[in-house]
Amino acid sequence: MKWGVVEQPSFSKIGRAEFANEELSFHLQFESACEEILPSVVHFGSSLQYVEDPRLLLASAAASGAKHLILDRTPLHAGPRDILTMQTVPASIYEGEYPAWIFSKDLLFRDLSKQWDLLEVFNSVGSRSRTDLGTSFEWKGAHFLRRGS
Repeated sequence: MKWGVVEQPSFSKIGRAEFANEELSFHLQFESACEEILPSVVHFGSSLQYVEDPRLLLASAAASGAKHLILDRTPLHAGPRDILTMQTVPASIYEGEYPAWIFSKDLLFRDLSKQWDLLEVFNSVGSRSRTDLGTSFEWKGAHFLRRGS
């Protein structure tokens, strides 16, 4: 088994220096990880919402040839469109803000259904939340199987 981690430059650098081996590699780009590993599973763990263009990344996941797609700890809401928000890190952790997407569950799953069959939706760590502007969302996970697999 091989595991490819796509991370921010500082984390990838440390990962390559301290932890990389024949089974574990660190990458700056999703596409280069897929070229090297030829994944059977693509897993986005609390990360898809922080990507500038998540639909482009999901298209790359579909192009990777992976049989399974797993989304975990992904913010989903019942509205008709995705919402771009600013996430504020609690001061007890450190001071910071990040742009983050809250995905329309129906829109995201409809887009994914073009190439993936939904096998399961599951609760992720986290509870029902609400943005400062009042949008209610849940942290969910989902397991998809490549259509025709």
